[in-house]
Amino acid sequence: MSKAILLSTTGAVAALAMLTAGLGIALIVHPQGGIGPESFHPSGLIAALAAAASYALTFLVIAKVKATDSANVLNLWCALAVLLLGMALSLGEPLPTDPRLVACGLLYGFCGLVGQTLIVWGTVRTTAASGSTAGVLIPVFATMIGFFALKQPVDAWEILGMLVVVVSAAVVARLERKGESKQA
Repeated sequence: MSKAILLSTTGAVAALAMLTAGLGIALIVHPQGGIGPESFHPSGLIAALAAAASYALTFLVIAKVKATDSANVLNLWCALAVLLLGMALSLGEPLPTDPRLVACGLLYGFCGLVGQTLIVWGTVRTTAASGSTAGVLIPVFATMIGFFALKQPVDAWEILGMLVVVVSAAVVARLERKGESKQA
């Protein structure tokens, strides 16, 4: 999505590849039994699109401030924003008492910080468009981790979706490299 916001110059082939990756992601996240209009609740689709736009804006912000701030400073501000927003959203809610929920929350926070650190570190060293292209692989990794670590079943639709996403991302990455070598 940040490719669209950045008005990437890689052209129609890259745009088509990213749309195809989106279809691959839809295959990965399909409810059991197939994909169709009944598969997507409007509020879920709106939330997914808002998350994608937010994710794209993350890459754009990192790309803009990478010249003035280090990755560590960006992570500090990100962690502070998440902490403050999380606290504001949970005001009036009871604190968890189940130690497993506390452990899960701490693990979620740690994994989120590691992920954000790697996003910032990677985007500081490349373009926002290249970083966001790698971002489409997140559902592939989530599905694979779910399968191998959590023993979650993976069906043929999900496997097909992962293949479509990986091939689409590879096409865009190749076009990005060709564009970068022409500019050098």
